[in-house]
Amino acid sequence: MKWLRQLRDGALIRGESWSVSITNQELKLLLEQTQILQELLAKNQSYLMDEEDITLEAVTEELSLYLIGLPNAFSLTLTLYYGRKFEGEWPVSIALLVFEELCSFKYDIAILRKT
Repeated sequence: MKWLRQLRDGALIRGESWSVSITNQELKLLLEQTQILQELLAKNQSYLMDEEDITLEAVTEELSLYLIGLPNAFSLTLTLYYGRKFEGEWPVSIALLVFEELCSFKYDIAILRKT
């Protein structure tokens, strides 16, 4: 995985010029929010014209994930809350790759058992 790497106590997620360590709970929420965005995008794609911009958001109290742009050319923004005050963006040039990686990511429970 290029943009997301699971660790024993969470994950490391990165952009082109930033990276942030997230907790297991934040990783779980991020993957859940990614699935929500994937479902929203699929549901709304048939209603959109080819060049119509879309803004989709999946928000919890701990983090938010925003998809902004065209259905096949968008940026993604991750925001972490609760004192962390972190915001990272994946530009249009790589956001689809990141989104696909997040959508297909499989949480590896075995990593948590390693010492």
